Amino acid sequence: MRCQNYRCLMVRKIVVLFLFLLCPALCSAAIVVSEGYVREMPPGQPVSAAFLYLHNDSDQPVVLLAVSSDSAERVEMHQHSHNNGMMRMEEVASVTVPAKGTFIFEPGAYHLMLIDIKRPLREGDTVKFKFEFSNAAALEVGLPVRNIMRE
Repeated sequence: MRCQNYRCLMVRKIVVLFLFLLCPALCSAAIVVSEGYVREMPPGQPVSAAFLYLHNDSDQPVVLLAVSSDSAERVEMHQHSHNNGMMRMEEVASVTVPAKGTFIFEPGAYHLMLIDIKRPLREGDTVKFKFEFSNAAALEVGLPVRNIMRE
């Protein structure tokens, strides 16, 4: 059926406009960062770690593919694992945030490693991060630097 009258054309335009405006909310997952911080390290240390919760408010799992920061040459996702009674730290290529769920980066488990830190990180500083996902918009957040003696 073709629209030939004014009313039909207007309804069609309104529907298209509505879908265009609504699509970002429906087409991408809503990821929220909470409880995040970066460990303050002694001067001269080239690495640090960041910990946070990633909350996925959507009905679909979301895959975190990469993380970058303005404070380090690179950021890697790592996990601790036990192997033959030894604790190991291994880089992982991605992590999945479950639908309507939370993925936790915490000490002794999954965490973000900041490698080749560009400047000393002091308590009270903010470190900017960019999170890139497979099926969600990129997310930029700032995390505070926390003194490790207070953990």
